[in-house]
Amino acid sequence: MLNARQYLNKGQQAAVVEAIALAETRTRAEVVCACATESGRYDRAESLAGLLFALLALAMANAALVDGGSDAGSWKRAATLPFSWQCLAVVAGFVVGSLAASYWHPLRRLFTSQSGFPRPRAGRGT
Repeated sequence: MLNARQYLNKGQQAAVVEAIALAETRTRAEVVCACATESGRYDRAESLAGLLFALLALAMANAALVDGGSDAGSWKRAATLPFSWQCLAVVAGFVVGSLAASYWHPLRRLFTSQSGFPRPRAGRGT
């Protein structure tokens, strides 16, 4: 992944500084420019990844810890995973998924919209 400090070379940085100085001489505004590696936290994408991991952890815990028994198709009550184990699987899966999406950017991008925020339409008071 590209680091923001490596995005612009020295010549490009000087061109940005010059463009800002020129813009500030033509207006009464102060121009502040920022080049960031990320525009912000993607909490929703990380939570969605956590939810997916939680569901997968629950499914794997049920598959691993529940004995299906040899009476498949019988009316006997099937063995179930205790509620505490289900909760533990969900919480552990959510934490692992959220952390994985937080530190592994390609995973987080799977849950991030390409379109971003809706842009205002021209002619509607914008």
